[in-house]
Formats: sequence, C-alpha cells, structure tokens
Amino acid sequence: MTIRIENGVIYVGDESVAAVPALHRNSRVHVWQVPTEYRASGYFASHNEHPACRSKDATYIGFVEVEADPILVLEERKRQAMQDLFTQCDADLELLGQQYPKRESDTWPFQLEEAKDILAGTAEITPFIDNTIYGTEFTRTGYAQLIVDNNAAWAATAGSIVNKRLKAKKAIQDATTLEELEAVTW
Repeated sequence: MTIRIENGVIYVGDESVAAVPALHRNSRVHVWQVPTEYRASGYFASHNEHPACRSKDATYIGFVEVEADPILVLEERKRQAMQDLFTQCDADLELLGQQYPKRESDTWPFQLEEAKDILAGTAEITPFIDNTIYGTEFTRTGYAQLIVDNNAAWAATAGSIVNKRLKAKKAIQDATTLEELEAVTW
C-alpha cells in the first residue's frame, strides 16, 4: 500500500487516514492498520506513539516523511534562543559577582545602608563599617563613600548587562523569520 500526503491529508492508497500533524521538526509519521473498534477509519497514524490496541491487532504499514511546520519551528527556536539568552545573561552577571567573595557580597545591602547613613550624618554606630575599617587607613566617611561608589559602578555594569538582555529578548520576540532570529546575538 502506498502512503502519501496530499493537500494536508495522509492517504493509504485512496483512503484518507489523518490530517498531517503540525510538527516543530521534520519527522516520520508511522501508519498502522487497526481494528475499526479502535479507530473508525481503520488506521492509526502518529509521529511519536504506537497504537494502544493490542499489538497483534495492529499491522504496521509504513511511514511518510512530514516536513516541520515553519511557524512551529520558529516558535521552538525562539524558546531555545530565550533560554540561551537567559543563560548568557546569568553567566555575565555571575562573572561580575565573582569579583567578590560570595559571603561578602551577601553583606552589600546593609553595607550600603550603613554607608548612606554615615554620609547623611545620621549614623552613630555602624557595626559592619566600624569593624571593617578598624586598624586600617580608612575613615568612616571615606569607606562609606567607597561603598556607595562601588555600588553605583556595580549597578551600572549590571544594568548594562540587563539592558542588553532586554534588547535581545525583544528582538527574539519580534523575529518573524529564522534569519531574523539568527541575527540576534548576545
């Protein structure tokens, strides 16, 4: 028996078996002859399943090559591109953060709070900064200013990385062809 596709329908001989499935990659759609109690048409066609009827009741006929649906291919590639983009952004932000010990970077929020209080003249006791500068050449105000400056520099660099991700994300979302999608770079 000949299996063919015509006008979006899979045929075995002259009998219509099933509509061609929309697939995100080129695949083989396999066709079995099955009891009509299982499928009214007497055929089962699938790219990724076997008939659920008893195997002795199903006769494998063959397969037909089905080309991927271009829209589904683009959507799948967009999903992959978005995943890659997030991985790349995370890696760049991680690299930025690796310039400092993890436990130290965990202290940044309260370092910044203490530094701002010192610079505003509202802090008498700042446990982190006071203990950090003890026995060093730093003054409270000088170290507080260093923390604020470092925070601003880190935020600017992290912000540029996130900005890059946002622009790439929009380009991925807006891509209407594989060529447009492949032109999006990190």
